[in-house]
Amino acid sequence: MPTATALTGHTATITNFGPLTTTYSAPTSCSTATDHLYIGLTKEPGILWGYPTCHGVQTFGDCIPSGDAFDKLMTDVYAKIIDHGFYHYYSPGLYCPSGWTTAAALVNEGGSFTEISGYLTRSYTNWLGRWEPGRAQPSDPGEVWKQALLPSETLKICCPSGFEGDNNGDCYSVLGPLSSYGVTEICGYYAEKEPTPIGTQTVHNSTITQWETVALTTVTRVLETGAYKDDFVVTRVPAVALIHKEPDLELS
Repeated sequence: MPTATALTGHTATITNFGPLTTTYSAPTSCSTATDHLYIGLTKEPGILWGYPTCHGVQTFGDCIPSGDAFDKLMTDVYAKIIDHGFYHYYSPGLYCPSGWTTAAALVNEGGSFTEISGYLTRSYTNWLGRWEPGRAQPSDPGEVWKQALLPSETLKICCPSGFEGDNNGDCYSVLGPLSSYGVTEICGYYAEKEPTPIGTQTVHNSTITQWETVALTTVTRVLETGAYKDDFVVTRVPAVALIHKEPDLELS
């Protein structure tokens, strides 16, 4: 499994949630949940720029493997920080959850990256950063995982069927235009002060700055009639990133 705990250039840590060697099945209620919504750009709906309601931390519970660990990490640490977040994976990880499919893949063959597929091949033309507490700055997902994978490791990223992967470690599905949902105001978050560095960590021969947690303030903005009507209401769930080596397949 990867040994990196931070990613250079992405103000993000990376966390192993442990093995996933059987097919995880989420409760049926997860397929109809409507409490993980955000507002996405018209041209790039995977790019979050606000929320239709001020909901606080989005938690996922049993809807993803090790959901309690994800929620605790988000609630206790990362939801208090703006522009600093985490990626997570399961290792050894072999199977997508029930009803999920492979959205992307990548193989590290002795330092050369091959078999890259899915949304890891995409490039983004729009970048927004300061509306998303608890998630890392949007980054090229292919470059993120190239830092993490060790030689002979395979990455498979799973999303629910019908969802796409985004540039921030999530899977998303467009529900419809803002104008169809009666949204009259948007919600976002900002830090009341710039965070102070509290230490450093060396990763891949580069120095990563570690930052203090900073309380976030909620801000709402009333929309004028018809404003942003072509932007989208989007639902999302954290992607399930699986990492394994060939011998791990014997665990299945």
